[in-house]
Amino acid sequence: MGDNCQLLISGADEQEAHQRLSQWLRDEFPHCDAPLAEVKSDELEPLPVSLTNLNPQIIRARTVCSGSAGGILTPISSLDLNALGNLPAAKSVDAEQSALENGLTWY
Repeated sequence: MGDNCQLLISGADEQEAHQRLSQWLRDEFPHCDAPLAEVKSDELEPLPVSLTNLNPQIIRARTVCSGSAGGILTPISSLDLNALGNLPAAKSVDAEQSALENGLTWY
């Protein structure tokens, strides 16, 4: 395409970040447009119960590559969404949106 692109990497780990990004661009990026293998619907991960109870309209998607970075998952609380029990039935989109907005601005 001839478009210029410049990435600025700075910080304490810039050397490692540059190395990993360079490796990903060299090894993974060229394959991002390759056709993906078909996935059977029974191989898809189930939605969490907290989302399933909301009866969402979803469009399933898959990543096109394994990613460009690694990290450590850090739990931020001990709340187990699978142990919440029965949740109330979903209301209309407008009612749910209003409840969300009021909950975020209540205090």
